[in-house]
This record gives sequence, structure tokens and C-alpha cells, in this order.
Amino acid sequence: MDKIIIHIRPVVWTEGEIYGLRIRVSGENPEVRIDWGDSCVKSFYGNEIEEYHTYPKKEFLQFKVEVAVISGEVEFIDPCGGECDIDVIDFSDAPSIKEISVENCQNMILDNPNLEKLSVRIFNGSNFDLSKCPNMRQLSFEGGINMTEIDLSGCRRLERLDVDGSWQNPKFSKIVIANDAPLKYVRLSSVNLSRGNVQYIQNLITKNKGEVYYA
Repeated sequence: MDKIIIHIRPVVWTEGEIYGLRIRVSGENPEVRIDWGDSCVKSFYGNEIEEYHTYPKKEFLQFKVEVAVISGEVEFIDPCGGECDIDVIDFSDAPSIKEISVENCQNMILDNPNLEKLSVRIFNGSNFDLSKCPNMRQLSFEGGINMTEIDLSGCRRLERLDVDGSWQNPKFSKIVIANDAPLKYVRLSSVNLSRGNVQYIQNLITKNKGEVYYA
């Protein structure tokens, strides 16, 4: 049974703290149980699930949302809570997941050998470990004012990389990529990578007959 645990905190700049989850599950007659962390627990059925929940408008409150896939396998999840920030989201008990999209996240725990596509916007976050995602093919990364580097050395199937950094973070100067990765598309925006690191990425892309784009 796949399980995903999300620690969220409501923000206070709107009226009504709505938190949502979009989930895609494979298999016949899939069932997903969501514990919203405030004594509300519901079960949902079907391959495509999109549900929303409202929390009190108090930023000092924290809730632990647990998504349990009772039957079937989770293929995709998008915690789409624009009015809640994610302190940490733990995917380590969902090994079958193939695609993740996360915004307003400070930290993630990843241990997902089947993960192929990750889109993440880090909010005041720091480095996170991608070494246990060897089948990663696409990574879209935004933010990370406390980042120093992104280590993709274990992602030897990486084909596409999109990084939108921050000029306010001069310490984010390195992206580590395996020299045998079949990387053919790189887009870099607002990054402070070292000259040597940029040249390494360019050489790898040239070898693979791909393109590097700067924005």
C-alpha cells in the first residue's frame, strides 16, 4: 500500500484555507483514503481523483495529511494547496509513483526508484536528495533561496532539465549531472552557476546533440 505524508501549514493572506490533492491511480477499482489531519477521513474511488479541503485561517496551526492508496498504485500526485504551505512531504512509502508536482514546499523526502518526472517549487528550502530516483527523466525546479547545489549524479536517465533559480542566492552555484546522462534539453533561468559548471553542462548537451536555453 502506497502512502504519502504531507505536513502543511495554512497561510493567512486569504479568507478560507483550501488545500487540494490531484491524484492518478492505476489498476482496477482503485481506492484512496485521505486523512486530512483534522479528524476528517474520507475514501475516494476511481483512477482520477481531485479533492479539496478547508482549514482554519491560522498560520500557527499544522496538519498532517495522509494519503493511503488502499488498492491500485499511485502514478501521479499534485498537492495543489495554494493557500497552505508544505513544511515537508514524504514520498518514501510510495515507491511506485512515477510523477510528482509540488508547489510551496520547504522540504521533500524522496526514495522513489520508479519516479520519472518531478516538478517542484521550493519555498525557502534547502538541498534535497535525488540520489534514490535513478529513473528520473524530467526535472523542473524553481526557487530554493537556501540551495547550494542540485545533485543529479544518480539520475543516469535524465533527458530534460529546467531550473529557475534566484539571483538573490549566490551560493547556488552548481548542478551535478552524470556524464553518461542522455540529457538533450536544458533551460536555465536566474541562476548563478560557476563558469566551469556551465561549460560542463554545455559540453554534455553538445555531445548529446541537444540545446541549452538561457532566460
